[in-house]
Amino acid sequence: MAAPVWTSAALSSDEQAWRSADKPLMAVQSIPVAPTVCRWSEIGAITSTDRTATGYPTSRAFDGKPHLVTKPDTTVSNNWYLTFDFGKGIEFDSLFIIGHNFGTLGLLGVTLEIDDGNPNPGDTPDGTFTNTKVVGSITSFPDDTRLIDGVLKHTGSDPLRYSDVQYARLRMAKGAAITSQLGQVYFARRYQLQYKPNLEFDPDNLQIDNDIIKSRGGVKSKYVHSMGEYDLSASFTPDDSSRITDFINFYKADYGRRPFIWSYDPSTDSDGWRLMVLESALNTPMVNSSQRKISIEATEQGPERFYLAREGV
Repeated sequence: MAAPVWTSAALSSDEQAWRSADKPLMAVQSIPVAPTVCRWSEIGAITSTDRTATGYPTSRAFDGKPHLVTKPDTTVSNNWYLTFDFGKGIEFDSLFIIGHNFGTLGLLGVTLEIDDGNPNPGDTPDGTFTNTKVVGSITSFPDDTRLIDGVLKHTGSDPLRYSDVQYARLRMAKGAAITSQLGQVYFARRYQLQYKPNLEFDPDNLQIDNDIIKSRGGVKSKYVHSMGEYDLSASFTPDDSSRITDFINFYKADYGRRPFIWSYDPSTDSDGWRLMVLESALNTPMVNSSQRKISIEATEQGPERFYLAREGV
């Protein structure tokens, strides 16, 4: 069966306005749990020789665990591609990366590219990447901390949402031989919220996981396992059917199987996003005929060095 021909559309004016006003953003992973193909190569086509290093499978790039990395083998290359055949068309509008070594490598850039058809641009994509569209780009890597491109587009000024994309690749480039590594890459579909959470709400709810041992003489010793984990406990009471549907679709997109992205101030602190694990099902009881009470309970994905509050410490 031929792959679908991808399309794009600008994010709505409401989505853009609410993000500019620093209303929270949630995003889910659009990469399937088991894509048809995901491989490292120095060429970048779906049929290129798989250069994935033994013991570092590409499934690690989208399993929700940022400390388990994937990387290519020892083949010498200035450019590496992580290339996908998703097996179906997917929808995304944002790029998030965590658990990389791009700052250490001094990369020149990372681009997100989609197959634009063969033999002519706009034809049916086939995974050869004969023609490509660059839809995302990151060019600053001061260190190895989390990255984001929240304004994907190949034309115009508005951020775009891409649909029915079956073939895409992440390109990592430098003017010298490199061995890139990735913990997590999110081709993500955002759900832009209209309001901040209901009060009382704690945007700085940082936790410590420890055991306290008390001696018979009364001396207490604290053994710390991790600290700085953010716990999200938020409620919302939307009365607009579209906003209620957004919450429900957010949950149904992955049912909490893998971590989601939470960004409290997506405009003024775009780098301050967190990888969060839903602790329970999304609760959406009706308050009245047109209003729901939405409750979200989630904890930040570890280990500690990937907590936002501890990153780079």
